Amino acid sequence: GGPPVNLRFLIEGEEESGGKTLATLIHERPADLRTDYVVIADAVFSPNGLPTLVTALRGLLYAQIDAYGPAVDLHSGLFGGVAPNPFHTLVHLLASMKDREGRITIAGFHDAVEPPSPEELASWARLGDSDREVERVMGAPLEGDPDQPPLHRRWALPTMDIHGLPGGFTGSGSKTVIPAHAAVKLSFRLVPGQHPDAVEELLRAHVQAHGTPGVRLEVRTLGRAVPVRLGTDHPGVGALSAAFREGFGEEPVLAREGFTIPVTNDFMEALGAHMLVTGFVPWDAAPHSPNEHLPLDFYRRGIATAAAFLRNLAG
Repeated sequence: GGPPVNLRFLIEGEEESGGKTLATLIHERPADLRTDYVVIADAVFSPNGLPTLVTALRGLLYAQIDAYGPAVDLHSGLFGGVAPNPFHTLVHLLASMKDREGRITIAGFHDAVEPPSPEELASWARLGDSDREVERVMGAPLEGDPDQPPLHRRWALPTMDIHGLPGGFTGSGSKTVIPAHAAVKLSFRLVPGQHPDAVEELLRAHVQAHGTPGVRLEVRTLGRAVPVRLGTDHPGVGALSAAFREGFGEEPVLAREGFTIPVTNDFMEALGAHMLVTGFVPWDAAPHSPNEHLPLDFYRRGIATAAAFLRNLAG
């Protein structure tokens, strides 16, 4: 007899490459997409195996900082000691942005951070201590601000990470070159209260203040997304919670997620619909890794949960 509710599927293939088509469509044709609920199934279970109902997603500022030194690559024997080296400048700059314990030290960076709500904190208590499981999946010990619990570092606090340092000589063997150009790609995961435009201004001011003589620095923004808070007081939450009890035998925990789903904010702005972000994937499913996978049991239980959710919404 068909599903008990009217369904629209929006399917696109640009999310991992920063495409703008879907976001543009949502803002240009909101009347064609009018709906009561938007469901994004892109989250993961908690490390201790509980399903999650996402209450907040981190935003993003992805930038590249280019450093320009001499006009051409130079021989370090002839010019070492007098030639400005762009890599030296970047090392000095990056070291000034984060201390040895992982605290971001850009002036004003944390000023707008909104702490988690009492309701969120109470729900997080259900998760217990998952530090060893996180270390197992990472294959490395935890790092970061020792004054903040690891769960807060992953969900409720902003981050800064370096992704690559292109430039100079990186081939096999040796070549004693002082490069004319070097760069760093880095990102900031932002939390509710922060805005990528404001963080970009803080970054540009910090870069300008921490340059070194003879090297010109330029900041380019490669991607941005606004962090979002998601409501947990609409009827869809109860429908989804009951569906997870039926499909997985567990009540979902209210969880933030550290990753970014940029289009979530577009749906909220343009459609004003109730938003539900959840998922049917175990925490150790290796997303973005060569062995990204979905166990068949989660696949089948996810189908059962999705069907129960639609039935509960209709009721």
